[in-house]
This record gives sequence, structure tokens and C-alpha cells, in this order.
Amino acid sequence: MEFTAPGNIILVHKGALGDFVLSWPCMLSIRTAFARTRIYWVGQNDLLLWLKPLKIIRLPYSLEKEVCRLYHVPEWPRALANCMIFWFGIDRVTTCCQDKRLIFLTGVDGSARTDFRTACSRQLGSHGIKPVNNWRKAWNDYFGPRKHPEYISIFPGSGNRKKNWPLEKYLTLASKLQKQGLKVTFVMGPAEQERGMNISGFETITCHNYEHLQDLIKRALLVIGNDCGPMHLAGMFNVPGIALFGPTPPAIWKPNGIDIISSPRSCCPCSETSVINCSDPLCMDEIGVDRVMNLIQKKITNIVIDNQKNRLQSA
Repeated sequence: MEFTAPGNIILVHKGALGDFVLSWPCMLSIRTAFARTRIYWVGQNDLLLWLKPLKIIRLPYSLEKEVCRLYHVPEWPRALANCMIFWFGIDRVTTCCQDKRLIFLTGVDGSARTDFRTACSRQLGSHGIKPVNNWRKAWNDYFGPRKHPEYISIFPGSGNRKKNWPLEKYLTLASKLQKQGLKVTFVMGPAEQERGMNISGFETITCHNYEHLQDLIKRALLVIGNDCGPMHLAGMFNVPGIALFGPTPPAIWKPNGIDIISSPRSCCPCSETSVINCSDPLCMDEIGVDRVMNLIQKKITNIVIDNQKNRLQSA
């Protein structure tokens, strides 16, 4: 299906950081396809950090209320008559409205084989919008480059506790890394603070906003964490990393450029959408510290070799 450019475009994204990062290439494609069209944003204000270079701005509150009416009202609001809406979601349509000006882009297609980013891009293509293939370069042109690496960053939390590797295992891993002379920093977000996650014996940085998080990630030698937003952000900046997966399938949620360690438990993965029904998940606990440590050592060796090659090439 092809269509002519509307007067205005509204991007709606109610998800968290990880979903947003996976959706960003599609947002770039929409901006590229409609270069002269005004594009507005409905979602977390903090995420505008990565939309401002695309000249995407916050939708006025009066019109945002009209967008929210689509959850319950099947008719297209008059105030949005000259608008087209691209609504990003996980796996299903969430509004009552079936108007052709409302296009849903969902990252989970039910096959458990297609990654989130590709699923969204294919849907864009079905609407005549050509996906931008060089989105990695565009991201780094806008928000890069990386800075001089200073430490290994550990992100011990996520949006869902059931996706988290046990904290004591992160602490054991950090001790092993410190004994090898490596600087380790735990990065905590508001969710970890609210849950009372306590880190002792290691440097801890509390991250209060996405701009701070971006700066921390760009300074990291290596990142380690669960299936969480910061791991996706690190992948966008080409920071080497290791993400630990249990209930959720890496085939869908794998961060770009990040290595994966999956739980050996036979029941994994059990949820394509991060809605985890298991009351007492054991899968993350079955990922061994030594297994993670061995991969870290391989990654650091490769980083050292790459740095030596770069110095020789620039000499």
C-alpha cells in the first residue's frame, strides 16, 4: 500500500528504553520518507534526546489527549483530521479505531524467529515506506562517537525482576574481574533504587536520566547486564557487551552487536513479550558465573587485539 504524505505525522510509543531503541531505525525511516512533513512524538519525554536530530518534537498536550481517545473511541478525532499516526507496540493492536490513517507497527510477530527491529521494518515496507539500511551509521553520526574506555559497566537490573541474573552472581563476577586488575562499575537506575538493590564493595553510579546513561555507556570498555534497555543502547554505540537471557527469546530481543548467554534450562524461553507467568523462575540462576567470566576474558582479549591493530594502522 502506498499513500501521499499527510499534513502531520504522529509517532506514538508507550514502551520503555529497550523497545524504543529497537524501534528507532523505523522512526528514522519514517522521517526519511517524509522529509518535509512535521512529525510529532507521544511517549516518554526523556526519549526525545534521540529524536531531536530527526526534528521530531513533542505533540501539544491538547492533541495528545485526542490521540489517547483512540484507546476507547472507534471514530477518528476531528482534531487529527490532517494527521497520520504510526503507533509502535509489542505484539497487538491496542486501540478501538480501525481508521486507515492509524498504522500499527509491532515487533513480535508470533513466529519467535524474527527479531523485533526486522518485524517492524517489514511492516513499514508493506506500507510503501522503504527501510533505511544505514541506520547504524546514522545513529553514530548523530550521537557518537565512543569515548576513551574507562571501566566495565554492570547493569544488574531490568524492567522485570524475573529477567534478572541473581545479584550475588553479579557481585561474584565483579570480584573476579577486580582481582584481574579491571575497574568495575555498577550502574543503577530508578527502578533498582526503588527495589532497594544494595551494592557494597564496588563503585556504584546512580543514573538519573538518559543523557547521563548515554555518557556512561560511551565510556565503557565492556557492558554486562540482563535483557534490558541499557544493553540495547550500548549495542547502538558499538560498545562490546554480554547480555544474559532466560525467559525472553534472544531471537526477538537480542541487542544489536551484543553477545548473548542464554539459560541452559529446557523451559527457556517462555515469553516472547516479557509477560512472564512463572511464579518462581529458576532459569537465570542456572547461568554460571564461570561461563560468563570465560566469555568476558575472550571479549577483552579481542578488544586488546583490535586496539593494537588500530594503533599499528594509525602509526
